[in-house]
Amino acid sequence: MAFAEDVEAAVARWGGPVDEPVVDFFVDPGAACAALDEVPDHGGLVLRASPALGVAAAGYAPAPGSPSWVRLRRGAREVGTTPLRGGEGVTRRAARVALEERGERCCDAPGCERRRVQAMVWLVLESAGDALPSRLLVTETRALEGEGSVARAVGAQLAQVLGVPFERGVEPVAVDAGDTSPTAPTAPTAPTAPTAPTA
Repeated sequence: MAFAEDVEAAVARWGGPVDEPVVDFFVDPGAACAALDEVPDHGGLVLRASPALGVAAAGYAPAPGSPSWVRLRRGAREVGTTPLRGGEGVTRRAARVALEERGERCCDAPGCERRRVQAMVWLVLESAGDALPSRLLVTETRALEGEGSVARAVGAQLAQVLGVPFERGVEPVAVDAGDTSPTAPTAPTAPTAPTAPTA
């Protein structure tokens, strides 16, 4: 099955219309945030999310988990999840949106004292008593300390649509004015011709 057909099957599995938005916060957070903001009351949207990495073995990095499609509706905690490449769909209940942040060096330059913040936004689901993942990664960003946090904006918007808390650890996340939703880059404007000097 082609990838486009996988997407159509995921939307159809949950009874959504064929033109329902399908977004990816990893690839284009600006477009994803815009689509999420435009979801009407009781309207739906499908996003791509990934489970946590597997357990690392000696000498090997952790194995990545299989991504899922997640269909959500504004004002409803119930979300539908299904494997990215097709499979059994399951209805889960969202518990909260969680933010994880950790500091790291900006680069390896000896004289650089700047720091970066790695931020991850997780959709936390209530336990279903099975082997399904309870956390799905919605987006991950890196930015210099002091810059506005795209991840915080994404998390706050997602929590608002689902009607769930947005937390870092056990504390609610405060979204600052600088934590704005990402926007698509604007095309550069053509340079203007110089004006002739006046007499």
